[in-house]
Amino acid sequence: MALESRLQFAPRVRAHLAVSGIRFIVTGAGGWFGLATLEMLEDALGAAFERRVTVYARTARDLVMRSGRRIRLRPLSDLRNEANSNGDICMANYAFLTREKAALNNAYIATNRDLTTFTAAQAQRLGLAGVFSTSSGAVYRLDRTLHDDLESYPYSVLKLEEEAASARLQERGAAAAICRVFNVAGPFINKDYALGSLLRDAYFAPALTIRAQHRVYRSYAHIGDIISVGFAAMTRLVAAPGAPYDTAGTEVVEVGDLATRILQVLDRCEKPILRGPPSDAPDDRYVGHGPTFAELARRSGFDLATLDQQILDTGRYIESRGAAPKP
Repeated sequence: MALESRLQFAPRVRAHLAVSGIRFIVTGAGGWFGLATLEMLEDALGAAFERRVTVYARTARDLVMRSGRRIRLRPLSDLRNEANSNGDICMANYAFLTREKAALNNAYIATNRDLTTFTAAQAQRLGLAGVFSTSSGAVYRLDRTLHDDLESYPYSVLKLEEEAASARLQERGAAAAICRVFNVAGPFINKDYALGSLLRDAYFAPALTIRAQHRVYRSYAHIGDIISVGFAAMTRLVAAPGAPYDTAGTEVVEVGDLATRILQVLDRCEKPILRGPPSDAPDDRYVGHGPTFAELARRSGFDLATLDQQILDTGRYIESRGAAPKP
């Protein structure tokens, strides 16, 4: 079994966080981004981790990190008891019900609005020095205008409302990094999308199966790069952009080519790729506009992970976890 891939901040960001003295609040800590952020902060802060990081989730529970460290996830409602008595505080805010839950939860809109209102109010009360929030590429229509139909696209519109709440914090003096996330790779992957599905097939199935018969284009960013950029901006290592920015990787790839690339990178070229005959359906292109993200990474002292690096890193995690990529 492969060694699990570990997550670290980019070196310049890691060094900055270690000496900054900033305290960090992480909300939505039980999800993909929350778990990755905790591992990266644990690595950067070392023995100071528990003193400098406070962790919140929707419900209280214990979490055993991959290092073996056991931490307590506090209920998000306890955020109202947080006090700012020790200087600067920055918040990585991931408290949001994901798009997959929209169809399963009749209270989806009200719950997410409550989450946005509550976290924004507590951030304002605490006088945060910075905030990093993850929005989504789903806020865009195909023509890159922004969704405004709450009934048809609740996740998209609610994410725009969350963006606006973060922007208001910026108006009050906080450094706000508002990131519209598109396609993500790396450890803790828990979405059954193209990259994860194809990697699981590469390790555990007799063939790689592509279900889409139309052309599907993606551009992946490593979760460690996304978090490194967000933390660099909210802690003022680099100037935060004045508007939300998209994530994107170093290249755009069609999923058929992605499957071939996976087999090449993992040295499993003997496996077949199964895909039905092409359809005449429109291309599916879910790709962020990446120049701002790439420039923020460059100013933070690192280059974005290549697609090959992301395949290897995500693959190691999936192989180490077994057939289902559970966090």
